[in-house]
Amino acid sequence: TAEDTPALIYSFGDSGVDAGNNLYINTLAKPVFPNGIDFGKPFGTPSGRYSNGRISVDFIAQELGLKNFPPPYLAPTTVGDVPLNGVNYASSGSGILNETGSFFGGVISLENQIRYFNRTRQDIISNIGIRDAKKLLAGAIYIVATGGNDVVSSIPRRNSSSDDGLASLDLRLDTILSTLRSQLTKPYKLGARKLVVSMLEELTKTLTGSQYVNADSYAIQEDIIQNYKQHGFQDVRNACCYVVGAHGGIVSCATICRDRTKLCFLGSVPSD
Repeated sequence: TAEDTPALIYSFGDSGVDAGNNLYINTLAKPVFPNGIDFGKPFGTPSGRYSNGRISVDFIAQELGLKNFPPPYLAPTTVGDVPLNGVNYASSGSGILNETGSFFGGVISLENQIRYFNRTRQDIISNIGIRDAKKLLAGAIYIVATGGNDVVSSIPRRNSSSDDGLASLDLRLDTILSTLRSQLTKPYKLGARKLVVSMLEELTKTLTGSQYVNADSYAIQEDIIQNYKQHGFQDVRNACCYVVGAHGGIVSCATICRDRTKLCFLGSVPSD
């Protein structure tokens, strides 16, 4: 019902949900042109998103009937009453572990994203008072989409033995999951109650009053790839921004296809 529809979204994660925070930090992971070519006005202006247009959190915001997409936390305009309508804390190249993404230089780890959220919480309390702030934060949706960069960086090198590599990977994955569990208790302590996140259904049983929704982003992407025509695409094998790799999407480019609506991938990232 309209009464149950959340009024705002707070999102955390990596390039899949980054709305522009990396534009404001010193990092190699910046979504430059052609990212943003179909987003906003004027068209072709980098939006801070790794996409030609919208990203997943934008679609969710639209489906919920929100008037605006949650802005990046680091944008100088995300002040005053703006955080009352949601904020995006995600950082491209980041992960669950603090060291993930260090190759890119500066990225905002999940731990630091949650610290930024705590600052937002304090600002909201100062703005509208603790009673209304608690109500607002409890009614919001919190989207956490991260972990892919942690897994990729954990894949054993080719020169490692098979058994040693798999054992090392298992230990690494255990560390990633235990760290994620620990990190996700922090938003709960800060007032979050409705979280959309993968793999951690058991948290609903341990955190009183919480609602965790399991969102399998891999399964969603796999469905689009396997049934791309049903989703309105004509080509799932080639990247719109073709440069290097079997499908042309390993690195960014300056030449881009004319009709981005036909191809499933802009480069290494999904198209709008």
